[in-house]
Amino acid sequence: MIKRLLLLSACLLLPAPASAAGDGVTLGKLTAQLYYKNSGTLSRDVLNRTPPVSFWNTGAGEGDVQEPAEDMVVSVTLANASDDGVFLDETLELWVTDARGKQIARRNFKGILVPYNGKVANPLWLQDIQCAGRLTFHAKFRGKEVRGQVSMDCGE
Repeated sequence: MIKRLLLLSACLLLPAPASAAGDGVTLGKLTAQLYYKNSGTLSRDVLNRTPPVSFWNTGAGEGDVQEPAEDMVVSVTLANASDDGVFLDETLELWVTDARGKQIARRNFKGILVPYNGKVANPLWLQDIQCAGRLTFHAKFRGKEVRGQVSMDCGE
């Protein structure tokens, strides 16, 4: 009985599910980071760099990368400008397509808690993309879509 009472009390402290109107939650930018195999670390954001990153033979550590990288994590943020945390019952979609438009990876997020005056990053892991060619990243929330693109090329 005490466990049920504690659970009920905890649920009452959670914010109510947000509606699309006026909750202050917005779709942020996409980021992409390479997973460096030698060190087990992530690169800086490679999607929004100036000048753009050269992804030539990343599996061998060539181009503008610091060490060999075959995988990548793509993230998109949801930001909350309000003074209250927001629990979202809506779906955030994050997916990747290749040069032919074929979907190669997808993740849908639902039940997202966005902190007050803060943001939350939502990741999608991509495996074995070192020679995948042109990849387009898509994120969609509440009818708004953001996109980003990289070209993972290989050759001699």
